[in-house]
Amino acid sequence: MNQSSGKILEYYSNLINQIDIKSEEAILKCKTDEMKNIVNSDRAKIIAKIKEIQSIKLDNLKSTDSIYDGLFGFVLFFEKYSLEWKTGHLVVLNNINLTEKLFEEFISISEQNTEPFTIRSNCLTKKSDKFNTFEEFAKYRVIFNLVWNFHDDNIKEPIIDLTQIEENKLTMLELDSKFEELAENSLSFVEGFLNIEILKYLSLSNDKIVDIPNNFFHIFKNLSKLSLCLPKLISFDEDLFNGLDNLEILELKSLETAPSSFKKLTKLNKLILERVVINNNYIFNNLEHVKKLVLKECKYLKSEFELSIFNSLKSLESLIIFENKFEQIDSSNFNVLKSLKCLEMNADQEFLILNPNLEILNLETVSSNVSIKLVEFKMLKFLNIQYGCQLNDIGFINDLSELEFLNICLSESLHGTFEIVKLPKLKFLVINSRSIPNFNNSFKNLQGLELISLRFMEWDRLVNLVNLEYLAFTDILVDIDLHILTDNFQILKSLNFLYFQNTMWNCPQKRIVYPDIFQMSFNLINEIEGEPDDKEIFFEKYLRVSECVREYLLNHESEYSKEFFENQ
Repeated sequence: MNQSSGKILEYYSNLINQIDIKSEEAILKCKTDEMKNIVNSDRAKIIAKIKEIQSIKLDNLKSTDSIYDGLFGFVLFFEKYSLEWKTGHLVVLNNINLTEKLFEEFISISEQNTEPFTIRSNCLTKKSDKFNTFEEFAKYRVIFNLVWNFHDDNIKEPIIDLTQIEENKLTMLELDSKFEELAENSLSFVEGFLNIEILKYLSLSNDKIVDIPNNFFHIFKNLSKLSLCLPKLISFDEDLFNGLDNLEILELKSLETAPSSFKKLTKLNKLILERVVINNNYIFNNLEHVKKLVLKECKYLKSEFELSIFNSLKSLESLIIFENKFEQIDSSNFNVLKSLKCLEMNADQEFLILNPNLEILNLETVSSNVSIKLVEFKMLKFLNIQYGCQLNDIGFINDLSELEFLNICLSESLHGTFEIVKLPKLKFLVINSRSIPNFNNSFKNLQGLELISLRFMEWDRLVNLVNLEYLAFTDILVDIDLHILTDNFQILKSLNFLYFQNTMWNCPQKRIVYPDIFQMSFNLINEIEGEPDDKEIFFEKYLRVSECVREYLLNHESEYSKEFFENQ
């Protein structure tokens, strides 16, 4: 018997002993014969599989093989979990070539005497400095995710068999490491271990590497989304994109240098650049298929940001521009983006020339004279001009007759002017104002109203909102009479959704007002401090707006929708 075969026999003999000990401990805690039978059945299955692995390894043993090469099995125990985990789960691998360090990290999982959620969190956030190489770290992440997914789907199965590549399925893989070097083949093991066609999202974060090999991602031919955060990278060759034939979404963060070109990504339709240095004005050439572009906290090396940089984006439908360091804007030689329908920004108003036929416009920071430019956007269906804006007038809103969703900040001086506003197609209004404005008869189709920062309640001003289904009060502080409140809510016959959020009531009766309000109508959903899902239900199923507005609000990718639903 050579040294390797001796180690194999010793290792698997000890493994069987462990299973026997844990099983006997579990049986002592079993309250029924049925539970004891389950433990014994699982023990028998695991031991039979261990003996099978041992036999195969001994029959195929080479003098150069370590115990971890080829077929290999190890057992995980979780003391504070279900009966099945107390008995143990046998994990079976093949041709993944574990190292001793990697094996030790997996065995340490069993030593975590805590609940499963914490175990999973600890393992997924395990720092890469626990491993010797990036490949070793990547293997740990892949195997652990597979083990956990298998357990979630087959909690009663005592054997986690990861030897069948087609069954090893991960849709996403996140790798955040601190290794200073990456080899071109560091992820090659994935191809022989995972069903790589199923993997759609890959994220790589590293704040130490200065160079990443070309062809590093070439095996991921079916990847649809790639996210890279590489703040120390000093060069970015477009050959890094080799093999990414089906990539649709690319997210680049914290890059001191952007790629010179994206022309190899022929199916790319969404590009996100966050904290990226842009050093040329042809970076977006050959991106005629891109439909969404996000620029956040980016820096442009030239003194003037040329709008003509967007000229080649013929299919662009959505553009988000926030907190970028563009010193000056040059609009010469710019061609109108005819496909652009959605614009979100807090940048200079020069960007408003991109397309006058916008349907969605979210302006986080605008000047008081913004109305001069907005009057040109006759096709707008969604408009947010609440933040950083005190309007000089609101008469221009009547020119935006297609509006279905409006968010504005209304000063006291404009309350009288609001009486002449006519928006017959408006379905949802968010208004930041100290008091309720007068709503004329043109608002009879309004389905939703959110009132922010109210200090006075003039209930009679809501009388024309005969079809109002949704009403929210946010950040308000008012003196209120309980009986008046209850009586006035009965004006709103169609009301089904009612929210109070971040609100303090000064109630003279020293009583909670909510129960009395809800007793007035069996239709009213008593959602105090409403959950986000409930709000989304209204927007998804009940709000009668154009599909472009609904999609914008519900996709959770827009800057506006993130905050809008988070506040509920």
